[in-house]
Amino acid sequence: MNLSIRRWMVPVAFGLFTILTGAAWSLFSSSSLPPPQPAHPPGTFILKKDLVFAGYATPEAALESLFWSFANADHNGAVTSVVTNQAIREFGRDPKKFREQAKEFDDLASFQILARKDIADDKVELRFEELDKGADGTDDSSSIVVLLKVGAEWKVDFSVVRDYKTNWDDANIIRYGHRELAPSKPGSKPRYSPIDGIVLPPAHLKDVGYATPEDAFETEQWVLRHLDQGRSTASPAPEPRPKPAAASKTPHAGLVVDGDSTMHIIAKKQVAPDKVELLIGTEMRGDGAFGFMMTIQEMVKVDDAWKFGALKTEFSKDWENDSEPEPNIKR
Repeated sequence: MNLSIRRWMVPVAFGLFTILTGAAWSLFSSSSLPPPQPAHPPGTFILKKDLVFAGYATPEAALESLFWSFANADHNGAVTSVVTNQAIREFGRDPKKFREQAKEFDDLASFQILARKDIADDKVELRFEELDKGADGTDDSSSIVVLLKVGAEWKVDFSVVRDYKTNWDDANIIRYGHRELAPSKPGSKPRYSPIDGIVLPPAHLKDVGYATPEDAFETEQWVLRHLDQGRSTASPAPEPRPKPAAASKTPHAGLVVDGDSTMHIIAKKQVAPDKVELLIGTEMRGDGAFGFMMTIQEMVKVDDAWKFGALKTEFSKDWENDSEPEPNIKR
């Protein structure tokens, strides 16, 4: 069973209780909760020890407050974080029993809010992911949860929690950065997913200038595909650009890269004030198969413009040290 869904089902172990009425709700009070702290910015990869009680002013704050309650076995925080008529049914009346059941979260390692969808003024869906100790996050175990605005506060609706499916994504999605993986260990899988980062479909490439390494990379790809020699002359690139090659074989058997290949700027590393390395994933296809070629493109700043430097054809996991993910956006 999916880890996130299993955890959301933990309250079943508390037993099925009569749903609270409005009068009975006075049994629980937010007065015993700590003063709210600022919630982590959405998209932050939050370690268990860094979770805070963030109050209920925003959906993101409310969800972090719920996970803080789980991590700290705080019964009052848990019941205050959900829609009123679900509190007893989900968490029971006995704080001591709750603390026992909350041991389910002893292995919680991290929590991250990945995206948001606004359904109505008083209804929001959040995509989130929790990782256990030892999990590398390579497999997407994220879930979707609904939050409702009750008065001036946001509360979690436990009746609607489901696995994330890609059909949840549409134009109304606000993405909160990179889906983080657990820190790499020797012999582990790479930290970065090749499908993440700044997506550059060939048809969407534009001349966006050279103000940043990412802009310069996109502009250069646009020039290569359009063979705009006039623009090329004005470019800060130190050498003439090669013409885009026809479909060329790669070391990945049977797969090719051609002019229709989409590229991803996945991550970057600041090597020096005037030098940045970009981790590039290039989509490859052939005979119904699909894969990625990972390369490192050096970008060098000259005056106020960035230009191509050396190209490293092989990506090593050691490169991930001191690197940062690019935001998940489609140009």
